Amino acid sequence: MLADFILNLESANDVSSSFDILAKASEQLGFQGLVYTSIATGLEPLTTSGPLFFRSDGFSEAFLTHYQQADFASQDFTIKRIMNDDLGLMNWWQEEQKGRLTDYERQVIDVARHEYSIENGLSIPLLKNDHQIAGCSVVSQDKGVVFGLLLEERLTTLKVMLRLFHDRSYANIDFQKQLYLPLLKQLNPTERTVLRFLASGLPLKSIEAVSGISPSYAGNVRTVLFRKLGVKNVSELAYIVGLHRILDLI
Repeated sequence: MLADFILNLESANDVSSSFDILAKASEQLGFQGLVYTSIATGLEPLTTSGPLFFRSDGFSEAFLTHYQQADFASQDFTIKRIMNDDLGLMNWWQEEQKGRLTDYERQVIDVARHEYSIENGLSIPLLKNDHQIAGCSVVSQDKGVVFGLLLEERLTTLKVMLRLFHDRSYANIDFQKQLYLPLLKQLNPTERTVLRFLASGLPLKSIEAVSGISPSYAGNVRTVLFRKLGVKNVSELAYIVGLHRILDLI
């Protein structure tokens, strides 16, 4: 099964097709639903739009809509753990049973359980760096011992598949465009022009000859870009532009 998954994944030519292959494989393993989440934590245009989701048919669309409308990302303990460099598997109900969740954090999984009949859920972190986090969550209607046996027999294979999907998506610039381009379009044309110029390393006083934008106005735009991109100076901006390959995305 894993060999077939790898072959199918390599043949996919976009993120959606890759995720569909992953979703089908996770269902074959016995998990009812799957969602892949990516959050660019350093980019204001991304964080203000909330997490990016890819959802399988078995993962409740109504729950994700509720999640976004209620801003559950701000109280989601799985996101907080990843932000604090905890990249271990998180079993939702075990975390609750062990008393590790605040009342505020528990609200997310209480809604999942009582309003959307999600019996069991796991979150598996896949990435955490200074500017991005990502992970997958799977859900199951199996209870107790049955769910435990499912994890014992299939969890290792699932984690390998999730890693393969994520690594391919993160490494492929065309896939990254599909993930981030709609959100980076929130940068207006002038901001994009100044961003490209700043990334060139040329002094700001030269921008008028290149783009017709005065240095003083470009300086104001630079301040806006620093805020939007979550950086303090040109060096930090150049770092995240390279990290996210932003010049290839805008």
